[in-house]
Amino acid sequence: MPSRMPKAAAMFDPSRIGLWGTSYTGGTVITVAALDRRVKAIVSQVPFVKGIANIKQFLPISQWDEFAVMLDEDRKRRMNGEPSQYIPVTTDDPNGVAAFPGIRTHRYFNDFASSVPGIKWENKVTVRSIEFLMEYDVTAFASQVSPTPMMMIVSDRDKSATTELALEVFQLAREPKELVISRADHYASYIEDFAMSSAAARDFFLKHL
Repeated sequence: MPSRMPKAAAMFDPSRIGLWGTSYTGGTVITVAALDRRVKAIVSQVPFVKGIANIKQFLPISQWDEFAVMLDEDRKRRMNGEPSQYIPVTTDDPNGVAAFPGIRTHRYFNDFASSVPGIKWENKVTVRSIEFLMEYDVTAFASQVSPTPMMMIVSDRDKSATTELALEVFQLAREPKELVISRADHYASYIEDFAMSSAAARDFFLKHL
């Protein structure tokens, strides 16, 4: 049987690789571009860039001690050979425990995202995953992306991947770079501002690839 590899290889141009990432992967593309020069341009949309600082910004200080106890108990559970505990990703209870608090977050995942055909959404995540999230930090890579062109799309009222942290990383990055500001929250880039954010990314890739 003839190999299909040559045909598959012809479907992309290795000299024109661009990466687009949003939220968690919005931070990831920054790291990849800093480490892999095959990448010729990136778009980082509403990026999650610094885990522990981000969590401290959106988790009420009154819940921090309870959160730390939950992490410690889960570590003990895993050391005893038990699986990590699940907690909800989102909740509509303002006082409830969830990985990502906020009613807008809850509505996005449970009303909008879960209605997309083919998506199998379950409102749960392991505590171990939250611990990994706290260790996530792309700030050391930001200045290393250059000379690869970078566009960052930031929402100015982002409470999920907080605006201030994203802008700090943008300041660390070197030229060439472009900043697009969405006058909305984290989820607007997927819903209300989708036309704007997708067009900005498209035009950036057309320019640099």
